[in-house]
Amino acid sequence: MDSKREERRLAQLKANKGVKQSQRASIEDKKKQKQKNVQAWSNAKEEKELVQQRKLKRIKARDAKALAEEERLLKEINDPKLLEALAKDPLLAKRLLNHRDKSLQDMRNIASSKPKLVQPKQRLEDIISEAHLRKEQENSSDSSDSDGEWEAMARKEEIRKKMAAKTKSKKKFKFDPGFSDEE
Repeated sequence: MDSKREERRLAQLKANKGVKQSQRASIEDKKKQKQKNVQAWSNAKEEKELVQQRKLKRIKARDAKALAEEERLLKEINDPKLLEALAKDPLLAKRLLNHRDKSLQDMRNIASSKPKLVQPKQRLEDIISEAHLRKEQENSSDSSDSDGEWEAMARKEEIRKKMAAKTKSKKKFKFDPGFSDEE
């Protein structure tokens, strides 16, 4: 009996030993996986930084090239009026240097034209009174034109009345079969 009990105990120990070994192995695997994750994360972060640095280098190179091109184009411009217009309006200069406009003359004309006057804020009463004044001025200026319009309207009305009188005077066609339905 003792031998059977001893055998069972030894079998139990072996089973427990296998379970403990597998647990230790899984813990070690988890530690290794954590280390790999940390390394992968740091590698990914380094890679992102490298990509960002490359992008910045490309942008700086592109900007330097664009500035050199702008300077070259400005040196080639001989027209003093255009140079003056470009000095006044940097946005116009950018558009010129990026070849977005159709012609240099158009750009010079745009830059040299007077800027639109910005109306100061007005009260509602002022706006309404100005609208009434404008309407009165339009009515008074159109009086000579309106006489001709009134005459044309009067003629049209006379023609309409004559046409209405003619249609009333005409006999309307009635169908008379010679017998009625009631018969």
